Amino acid sequence: MNSLEREFHTQNRHKLLDQIDNGDTVILFSANMPSRNANQFFHYRQNSDVLYYSGIRQEETILLLHKKSTTEAEEYAFVIEPTEHINVWTGIKLTKAEVSDISGIANVEYLNRFDCIADEIINSNKGRIYLSFGNNIRKTEYINFRQETWKKLHSNLEFNDIDPITTTLRLQKSDYEIGCIREAIRITKHAFAEVNKIIRPDIHEYEIEAEFYKQIRQSGCDGFAYQPVISSGSNNCILQSINNQGICHDGDLLIMDVGAEYKGYAADITRTIPVNGNFSPRQKQVYDEIMSIQRQIKQYYIPGSSIDRIHSEFENLMLEAQQRLELVTKNEIAHQESVHATVKRNSPHLCSHFIGLDVHDVGNRHTTLKNGMVLSCEPAIYIPKEGFGIRIETDILVGEKPIDLGEE
Repeated sequence: MNSLEREFHTQNRHKLLDQIDNGDTVILFSANMPSRNANQFFHYRQNSDVLYYSGIRQEETILLLHKKSTTEAEEYAFVIEPTEHINVWTGIKLTKAEVSDISGIANVEYLNRFDCIADEIINSNKGRIYLSFGNNIRKTEYINFRQETWKKLHSNLEFNDIDPITTTLRLQKSDYEIGCIREAIRITKHAFAEVNKIIRPDIHEYEIEAEFYKQIRQSGCDGFAYQPVISSGSNNCILQSINNQGICHDGDLLIMDVGAEYKGYAADITRTIPVNGNFSPRQKQVYDEIMSIQRQIKQYYIPGSSIDRIHSEFENLMLEAQQRLELVTKNEIAHQESVHATVKRNSPHLCSHFIGLDVHDVGNRHTTLKNGMVLSCEPAIYIPKEGFGIRIETDILVGEKPIDLGEE
C-alpha cells in the first residue's frame, strides 16, 4: 500500500468525522462471507464503505471511529487474529502492523477486543451511534449478520444511519479515485480488443466470458466488477442475461457488457457487434441511431444536471428515432399516454447510473451532478419481434466539458 492510498483513506475518515458531532461514534462492519458449500466461501468482496474508509479488503473487519472533539478522534480497526490454523487453511491474514500501514489507523486490535472497547467508548459518552442501514443503493434486502448480532445485544441503544453522509462523500471522486476508474476502463478496453479477435459464428457466450476473465486477471485486477452480460441473438433482449450459455450464430448481434475492477473501482463498458463482422442493413440502421443518441446526450453530463434530465433528453431523442425506425406510428404518438410510456416499450431502463466502488454506485436519479462525479452513458433499444437489441455504454466524468473516459 503506497502513501497516496493510505492518505486517501485517512482523509476520507477525517471528512466523515467532520460531519458528525463531538461524542458521536461510527461503527462499520465488513461484508458477510457467503458460503458456497461446506468447505468453501464465494470469492470475497469487501463492503464498499469499509474499503472507502480503510482500504482493508480482508473479511471479518470492523471499523470504529469516535469523535472526541473538533480536533481529536479515536480510530480503531478490529481484524482476525492470524493463527497457524487459519493461515494454513484459508491463507495468511494481515498483521496489526500491516493493517495500520494500509489504513493509517494506529489502533489495531483483534476481533475479541471489539465488544469491550466499543462498550467502553459508548458507555462513557452520550453521543449518537451511527451504523450503515442500507449497504446498497437499491436498498435490496441485505442482512449484515455481525452487525445484527451486535445490535441485538445492544437493543437499549438508539442507532442512526451513516449512509446519507457516506453517500455525499463517495459521490464526488478524488483524483486518486478517478485514476483508479481510468485504469479499470483501460484494462477493460484492452480486454475488449483481445476478445474481439476470437469472436466468430458458433462460439459459445461462455468462451467469450472466459477470455474476458483471462485478459482482466492478467492485467492484475481481482476480476470482474460485476457478473458480465454476454448475450447474442434473441438473448440481446434480456437486460441482465448473465447465464452466458448461448451460441453466437451467423447474423446475430452480440452484446458484451463487461467491466474490470481495479483497486475496488469499477469500469462499466458495453459494446454491440455483429458476430460475423458485418451488420445487416436493419441492424446498422438501429446501431447508428443509438450511436447518434449517445453523442448527443453526453453534453448533459455537466454540473447542475441530473440522471433525470439526461434520461429525459434521451427519451425525446429516442422517440424521434423510434419513428425513423418505424417502431411507433404518428397515430400512436398522437394518442400516447406519455413520451416515457412510449419509449419504455423498447428502452425500459435508465440510460445512466453512478459509477465508483460499486458499479451502480451511491446516488440516485434526482442527485444534482457536480464536478468529479462519474456516470455511465448507455442508450439502448431492444426489439424482441426482430430478435435483437443494441446497447452502447461508456463512462463519463462530469465537468463543464464532460470527459468520456472510455475514449481517452
